[in-house]
Amino acid sequence: MNFQKRSIFFFIGPLAYLILLTSLIQSCSKSETNFDHNSSLVCLGGKNKLELVSLSNTPDGGFVLGANSWKNGNKDFLIVKYNDRLKVEWERLIGEGADETLKKVYVDKYGNILACGLSDGIAQDSIPLSSIKDLTHYFHFLDAYGNTLWSKPIWFDTLDYAFGWTDNEDKISFTDILEDEDDNFVITGLMAYTYRTPPSTIRGGFSSMLMRLSKSGKVKSRYVIEINHNSSFDQNFIAVFEQNSKYSVLWNWSGFRVGCFNVLKSDTGGYIPYQTVIDNSTKNLWNWPFELDIPDLVTSFKTSANPPFTYTYVLKNKLYRYEIDAVSNAVAGVSLPFDYGQIISATSTHDGNLMVANSEGIVFETSQDLKILNQFKTDFKASGLCKTRSGTYIIASGNGTQIYLTRYNAKGDL
Repeated sequence: MNFQKRSIFFFIGPLAYLILLTSLIQSCSKSETNFDHNSSLVCLGGKNKLELVSLSNTPDGGFVLGANSWKNGNKDFLIVKYNDRLKVEWERLIGEGADETLKKVYVDKYGNILACGLSDGIAQDSIPLSSIKDLTHYFHFLDAYGNTLWSKPIWFDTLDYAFGWTDNEDKISFTDILEDEDDNFVITGLMAYTYRTPPSTIRGGFSSMLMRLSKSGKVKSRYVIEINHNSSFDQNFIAVFEQNSKYSVLWNWSGFRVGCFNVLKSDTGGYIPYQTVIDNSTKNLWNWPFELDIPDLVTSFKTSANPPFTYTYVLKNKLYRYEIDAVSNAVAGVSLPFDYGQIISATSTHDGNLMVANSEGIVFETSQDLKILNQFKTDFKASGLCKTRSGTYIIASGNGTQIYLTRYNAKGDL
């Protein structure tokens, strides 16, 4: 379980740095983590497959890495907590005999960590026989010190609809997580379902999901809208915003059109057919969207959780931003040119800015109006970006069996 680590000092020349970097990459140990500190570059993994999922900043100035690990043969959640000096504080490998696929990690205001994904084996016996036991939504909640508070599978079974099953895990997603004023998690995403037509016909499809989950693991409400099973997979709930007694849900409809509708907090949820959403204007569930075509999408994310709400699509060389009126739910969109090279990854920061990386290895931090606040060069293709609350930048890159983490200070220096 040893781990190779190097510190990078400014007095070494470019050739020495290249030799050092090559040595580190070639000597990644078979352990998942390092156990030293104060380095500018560390490596996780070894010969087993390792897939980066996310980097998330924590209230104490560090960050959490989420990944899928095949260290034990099957796929498991890997959660690693680092401080801002790249020192590992704790590591958890979560899984049993079957595959558990991590999809999203959320760190709450206390530093607790909600790991969201799919399970093909954990607690399957607790799922009713009326539901198909395959790729069930699975949640694991850890405190800031890595102790498990609870873990559970959650399935959806309403009348003739059994939600949670699919043979394509890549189509299941958790798109946004909100920590509301009542201390609940509000989660949006795309889920699969099976539809049973009497007496025995079964067909499948996908549904958008809105779920309110307490921090004790209780499902307090869930709201599901069927997407036509022949529709494209890009139709999904993509973000949720909180305002007073309701949640405003942003919905990406066919062809990257974006609309918004409200769900009352007092609503216990339920199932609504797709066409009902379109047709039933009296319930004000749907506002016809601003139409947008995105051929080169890199990523998308919520950029402002406070009114006016905003959501941003990042393309290879352009940004599209939507602003949602908190009162009328009207959605307006604007195109923002972004001439900083071909973008390969992007994220929002805890202080309301953007981080983007281009194909030449340059990382930018910009304001919401795309004014450059900082920029620096990295030697890796940045597939993960994070700005910690202590002001440092963490850049992640992976090759399938290793994940490399590079740390830059607030000035963008190693």
